[in-house]
Amino acid sequence: MDINKSNGTEPQNTPPAEHAPQPRKAVEPAIFEEEHEPVNISLMYSETETRTVATHEEKKQEKAPDPTPDPTASVELPTHTKAELESFDVDGDLLRKVNKDVSRTKKREVFALVLKHILSAVFIMLFSVAVASVFWIYVLNIDDNAHEKTFIVDVKILNADSVLAGKEREGSAGYKLYIDDTVTATVTLKGRRAEIYDITNYNLDEYLEFYIDAAKVTDMGVNILEIESSAKSNDVLLEVVDIYPKTVTVLADTEVTKELEIKNNISYILDSPLYEEYTDAIELSLDRLSVTGPGTVLAEIVNARVFLDLGSVSQSRNINGVPIEYVDSHMSPISNEYIRYIECEHSTVNVRLMIRTTRQIPVTVKCGANAQNFVASTDGQYITVTGDPIVLNSIGGVIELNSAVVFEFPIKEPTTLTFGVGAISLPEGVELSADSPQEIKVTFAYPDNPSDATVESENNE
Repeated sequence: MDINKSNGTEPQNTPPAEHAPQPRKAVEPAIFEEEHEPVNISLMYSETETRTVATHEEKKQEKAPDPTPDPTASVELPTHTKAELESFDVDGDLLRKVNKDVSRTKKREVFALVLKHILSAVFIMLFSVAVASVFWIYVLNIDDNAHEKTFIVDVKILNADSVLAGKEREGSAGYKLYIDDTVTATVTLKGRRAEIYDITNYNLDEYLEFYIDAAKVTDMGVNILEIESSAKSNDVLLEVVDIYPKTVTVLADTEVTKELEIKNNISYILDSPLYEEYTDAIELSLDRLSVTGPGTVLAEIVNARVFLDLGSVSQSRNINGVPIEYVDSHMSPISNEYIRYIECEHSTVNVRLMIRTTRQIPVTVKCGANAQNFVASTDGQYITVTGDPIVLNSIGGVIELNSAVVFEFPIKEPTTLTFGVGAISLPEGVELSADSPQEIKVTFAYPDNPSDATVESENNE
């Protein structure tokens, strides 16, 4: 563009050939990959045919040294020669096109990024739904799948009253049904996993009941009844796969009461010394007992016995809680399995084994406060006692008495007195023998040496 023509004047001088305007160079459109502010180019002509061009990058470089530039300060633009300005001359249409291309590229990138996020979120959502669906189908298949579970249940007895009331059979007064107080069975049930999972041994009776029907007892003696089941709730469907045991054995018999003698069947070896003879005896806390139970079982029982093997013994012993056994005429234990239905007030007895021996023990009397200045003599008299050897050993070789205990009155002169052996205190379990002397004579005399009597009285005090 000719600047002089734009001002309406003719050029005065024609510039030399070397200064003639050069053809414009084609500027390739720049591709901006990063976001920039629109490029503003300002062309100005001065009297010296100079053009000032300032770009956004140059402004940033000028402002960089001052961290807080003055917004009112004028920006000094660099000056260029006309040839340089011609080389920088850019067509405005081309700049708009470039700017439009950059905007279009930026929008395309933003759209692609948004689409990528949307597709990622949709994929994650679809994948989560697929996984949850598979898991839910798996859970449904497990819950609906048939599952077996084992329980331990109590078996009830139905219609037992009709048996206990007694039925007339062959002239008998009736019979009683003998069965264990608690009958249990192991059962295996099948049902939906989700339903059977919450069923335990404690709440199974809310869904199923297991029982035997006593009304099916038809004969005296042993009867075998099948364990049956019935549903108590229709909300849960349970199938009985197995029951163990499948049957229960019961005994229908008359009820009889019988008196039995308790036999002593306790064995031991008496270990007595050569110089002394030991005697032994057994005492039971019971000698008879009354039992009640099935008539056919009691017919086999003749006696009760206490069986115990003590081995070698040399002193008395007390054994508590020895079991009572029921035996036949040959003193053999009854092997009938229904013996457990026998009822008795006592199932054990206490056993006392007494080992005894007889000894003669000398008795002496020493003067006490009531016999001062005297000496007492029994002339070797003794008593005969019977008791446990261990207890007799605790007495010692001599029984010594105090005159003040035997005679309550004072001794004032030499004399001979007699006292009964009942005044002698003996340990528990020791008794006077039947052939023991019943009286002891004591002679009080002055001592040959008066100092001896004084010493003896002081010692007794």
